[in-house]
Amino acid sequence: MLCLLLAFAAGIGVLQTQASLPTPVWAPILAALLLAAIAWRIEGTHRWRTHGRFLIVLGAAGLAGFGYATWRADVRLADELPPAWEGVDVNVTGVVDDLPRKSDRGHRFAFRVERVETPGARVPRRISLSWQARWPGTESTVDVPAIHAGERWTLQVRLRRPHGNANRGGFDLEAWMLERNLRATGYVRPDELNRRVDAFAGAPLDYVQRARETIRASAARALDGLRHAPVLVALAIGDQSGIDDRAWTVFNRTGVGHLISVSGLHVTVFAMLAGGTAFAIGRRFPALTSSVPARKIAVGAGLVAACGYVLLAGAEVPAQRTLAMLAVSALGLWIGRPGSGFVVWVWALVGVLAWDPWAVLAPGFWLSFFAVGLLIYVASGRVPPARAPRATLRAVRELGTAARAQWAITVGLVPLSLALFQQVSLIGPVANAVAIPLVTFAIVPMTLVAAIVPFEAPWRAAHALLDPLMRALEWLASLDGAAWAQHQPPAWAVVIGFAGAMLCLAPRGLPGRFLGLLALAPIQPAVTCA
Repeated sequence: MLCLLLAFAAGIGVLQTQASLPTPVWAPILAALLLAAIAWRIEGTHRWRTHGRFLIVLGAAGLAGFGYATWRADVRLADELPPAWEGVDVNVTGVVDDLPRKSDRGHRFAFRVERVETPGARVPRRISLSWQARWPGTESTVDVPAIHAGERWTLQVRLRRPHGNANRGGFDLEAWMLERNLRATGYVRPDELNRRVDAFAGAPLDYVQRARETIRASAARALDGLRHAPVLVALAIGDQSGIDDRAWTVFNRTGVGHLISVSGLHVTVFAMLAGGTAFAIGRRFPALTSSVPARKIAVGAGLVAACGYVLLAGAEVPAQRTLAMLAVSALGLWIGRPGSGFVVWVWALVGVLAWDPWAVLAPGFWLSFFAVGLLIYVASGRVPPARAPRATLRAVRELGTAARAQWAITVGLVPLSLALFQQVSLIGPVANAVAIPLVTFAIVPMTLVAAIVPFEAPWRAAHALLDPLMRALEWLASLDGAAWAQHQPPAWAVVIGFAGAMLCLAPRGLPGRFLGLLALAPIQPAVTCA
């Protein structure tokens, strides 16, 4: 079953590498059904028949994933801006669909189109707009009104189809917009028809976006003038738009960029706290726990809390992955069939890709799933101690476990980091040893308290904790050789390098583990220290 799920996920991923969709789009599904029928008709128990049937079913699962992704892509690509309506003024009514990004020049925001006012015009259902104080082709400036999430506006816009530069290894704007279902981009034209129709549209997700904006405004008031306020906003609601390039350089060189968002670790800790609280309360009510065990109540409460946190954080891929794994684990506990870590990982992988087939286009998808997969890999096949050691030895063992986990992440993600970012942090293990516990168990909880209570003190307390950490990270980032940078390695070298990393991280009983270091050699033909 797990092999079929992995084949389905692989089929979804392969589709995202294609330059065009198959014609007709239903051909992969038809081929999958045909292979399934062939496998059904194969009879007998001979080894070659059993293996052949398995390979055919595996191919059918892969084609099913490819066909599913094809159908989803065909539906999304069909919602496009016709070339005839590019660069033409169009009046639309819709809702501000995310957190507006404010700057000195104006606003940029996603706009969910509800109605096209211009007769005959065709506009995608979700577009990216900018509303600027200075308009293209003019020297005059105008006042830009305040824009808030969830507001309904009637606007005159000028749109164009998504277009970006096709530089190898560079940012792919078209893929980024496709992933976020932004099927056109443009700007608001100065016109008397531009007006706010409703202060709040009231769709379910509008409440989420409005709550995120309220938290961001609260942080801006409490942290006005403080240097690291954008980092706390990113930790609270996943909005990284305010973090400048200098800060990102520090995070990338020290390898802590995974913490500067609502990561899977943060979601897990929050779910554990919510579940632990529900367990402590639930066990005090025998009338309730006699019908539903307190452990199941705790799991359900933790999952609900994690779901709310993920929505509040913008539902980025690492948070989605964690939520999917928590959901699979919770379901297994509720039905009495808890699975292993690898089983949960595979189901979470399929769940995320089924929900969002374009997740494979995000670097966070690969880093998140590979990191968790590495942790599961290094934790499997190890023989635990025969008896629990004393407290001191237990603490030493836990520190050793944490060090091995950090070592596994550092070594295992080297090929992937070079492929995605063309650099690897060499100081990362030291930086993460300090940053992970401080951010996860002190700064993030304080930030969540600040997001809930109507006081400024928690925001300032969180900043007081973050400031010395940032100073330490800046010092580490300034060291010579803090990061290893090079050009993007070829795909074959990344695959071989990852296989070598897996060999290095294998259990001690496997001979020749050191040979895995040789497999890492092809990914570093030209090394320079940044």
